[in-house]
Amino acid sequence: MKKSNITFIIFLILIILIFPFSFFQFSLDYASSIIPGWHTTILPFQAIGMILKCIILIFVALGYWKLRKANILIDKKIFFTYLILTIPAIIISNFSLYKLLNPDNENIVQNMRMVYFAQILINAIFFIAQILFGIYYFRLKGKAAANTR
Repeated sequence: MKKSNITFIIFLILIILIFPFSFFQFSLDYASSIIPGWHTTILPFQAIGMILKCIILIFVALGYWKLRKANILIDKKIFFTYLILTIPAIIISNFSLYKLLNPDNENIVQNMRMVYFAQILINAIFFIAQILFGIYYFRLKGKAAANTR
């Protein structure tokens, strides 16, 4: 069993790592309209994904905080599995994989498809991990409620 204080602190660190990239974009990935007088900002999918991941991680940290307040112990295997499924999506979302592509390569379209597929796969793994955490969280809260009766 893992003490809940450590898990809560780990997810606070993850939020601190992803927060600046999600709300304060330091790249020029934004596009705007070329029509004069039409003020539309187009956010790239990467920025929207980072904002969504940051919000989800805030809710996960709140979940771990509630488990800590209830003195519920967390299984180490489940926590590290969840952490291993979550960290790659956070790292990949902070960097653009398209910058790794070589523009001189003749298979640029195929390489772009591979990068696109990798991003979809990593994000799907991230969201599956969040769903599994939700199931685990409600199961632990249910056991804690049953033990207090």
